Amino acid sequence: MKVRSAAVRRQGGAQAGLGYGYPDIWHGIATLFLLPVFLAGLWPARPVCIDWRDVWKPGQPNSLGRMGLAFLAAGMLAAGATIMIVGMTGVFAPRDLAFMHMSRTDLQSICPRLVPVIAHDRAGFGGGLFSTGIILLFISRHAPLTRSLVQIVALMGIAGFGAALGVHPAIGYTDTVHLAPAYLGCLVFLGTVIRLVHEYRRAKDYWRGAAAYTTAIEFSSLVPVPEKRYIGSCFPESSCLFYWPAPAWPRTPPG
Repeated sequence: MKVRSAAVRRQGGAQAGLGYGYPDIWHGIATLFLLPVFLAGLWPARPVCIDWRDVWKPGQPNSLGRMGLAFLAAGMLAAGATIMIVGMTGVFAPRDLAFMHMSRTDLQSICPRLVPVIAHDRAGFGGGLFSTGIILLFISRHAPLTRSLVQIVALMGIAGFGAALGVHPAIGYTDTVHLAPAYLGCLVFLGTVIRLVHEYRRAKDYWRGAAAYTTAIEFSSLVPVPEKRYIGSCFPESSCLFYWPAPAWPRTPPG
């Protein structure tokens, strides 16, 4: 997915550059070199059975934490699409020009190639943000709740929101309207991580109790052993550590 995200981002930047006279040959060469690496990594990771219903059908039970991830993914998709469109059309938002106290004509008078370079970078950033939003959306719908998932989401948010909110005060660009979506996203991110940690700990405590109960009924001669039901995830290659007589419990223990 990371390779796919990089490929989408590079192609978005290259298309914007071509529209503004910036062909960016080195990015095109890098994309060509990444293509076989992308295909080589995609082929072994392909699922045993491809079901297109998985695109809209969730693979994990819904929860507040997953809803928070889905909200963040939707915000990233909207922001990435907006930045891509602006980068490939007008390049600058009105508040950007107001902050610089310059017009687009003033920037072109400094260097005719300045605007194409900015358009290329903005479209590339928008493409990367959009593709990351797609990845986060499918993570929220299909990824099992594990410690690694919580850690990765936390690191993603710290890197993304830390850079987005940290660079603006450093350069003096503190427009409230411009930064409002980033502040809202940061608050949702903090609440989502806290909720995911709570859900992970609750699921882990439950599976500990399930393991203790299973051990007790297996080794007790006074209690008949019920019929075992296999509880596994929806992926064929995964395995389950416990057996449980009730079919309505979570499908996999947290990692």
